[in-house]
Amino acid sequence: GLHVALSGSGVAYAAWSEFPSGAWMVATAPRDGVFSTPRRLLPDGGQLVTLAAGRAGAVLAVWGEFAPLRLHEHASLDYARLGSDGRLGRTVVLSNLQGDDSAQIAVSVNDDGALAAAWVRGAIVSGPMPGPPNRLRVVVCTAAGHCTLTPSVALFPQSPEYLNVAVALADDGTVSVLADDGPHAPSVQAAVSRNGSAFSPAQQLASPASAPVATADGRNGALAVLTGQIGGFARGLVWSLLPATGARFAKARAVGDPNGIYSPVLPLLAVATGRLLAPRSCGDASACQPGAAAR
Repeated sequence: GLHVALSGSGVAYAAWSEFPSGAWMVATAPRDGVFSTPRRLLPDGGQLVTLAAGRAGAVLAVWGEFAPLRLHEHASLDYARLGSDGRLGRTVVLSNLQGDDSAQIAVSVNDDGALAAAWVRGAIVSGPMPGPPNRLRVVVCTAAGHCTLTPSVALFPQSPEYLNVAVALADDGTVSVLADDGPHAPSVQAAVSRNGSAFSPAQQLASPASAPVATADGRNGALAVLTGQIGGFARGLVWSLLPATGARFAKARAVGDPNGIYSPVLPLLAVATGRLLAPRSCGDASACQPGAAAR
């Protein structure tokens, strides 16, 4: 697929996988310029996860690196800062990867170039009965590339079957991680880490609910958007804001008309366009209203 990103300095990046070789290529364009001749982006065995950037910082490439089976080496999840010409900077290893790690890896980068990533370790078994529990892994790296791994963030107390994962990294280092819990007991839970501390106890944002997405809101908050049901209304978009202090999201609220037509792509569009971001000056998250102008 195609991945695009824009750095704070205005350099545009486009990365894609060539057919049939599978090699990942990248082209860059300066502000108001044209795209360069494509060049190879990743080493052999690399599979791009995403290109990610804060609003004012550099673009980071995140990828899984898989050595040939004959070498009997572990796969790894790596990232590097991209130069203006698309060359990789110093490679930082986020974590090893296993065969039962989820393909979906949530990534967030702040303006300083720090990074947070979250994914599920443990296969999900399909069927009428819940499968074995799996683990939600979160790794946070400073702008200098020093990483701390939390092997298991416990959002669901019993036999979790995490499906969709979201993460947001604010400029002050606050990390918010969210996930839903499979088809058997669908709800969305969240946990927060401030100042490098352990993640807070899990907080249920909504139930039934699923498909959370998240983005940083200002220097020390976060916005979560999910699909859910509140107050007996029909299923629709739900939002919640993490205020500047504390480790709990505000009470979840419906977006617009809760009886409106629901599309599963709306949460992604809402966060991507910033249309739901509340103004930074609202202070009290309970007073914030969606639909404020994007910043």
